[in-house]
Amino acid sequence: VAEKPRVFDIFLFSGEKDLLEIRLRTLKDVVDKFVILEGTESFQGEPKKLIYPSIQDQPPFASFRDKIQYRVVDTKTGG
Repeated sequence: VAEKPRVFDIFLFSGEKDLLEIRLRTLKDVVDKFVILEGTESFQGEPKKLIYPSIQDQPPFASFRDKIQYRVVDTKTGG
């Protein structure tokens, strides 16, 4: 029996908490891992505060903790 392929949902997060909740709830049954990327700058190049760390332990996001990998994209260092 072939192993079922794993599904990853990788996306940029810019602080849209409502959209994040909708995405997580809608895709929870088909996605194995959500990979949330959050940049240290806005799309206009302005420094921005990281939002996800301050909401990750709040409902409803805490219930998805085991399916979420969070990564900071630091545009100053290229990673």
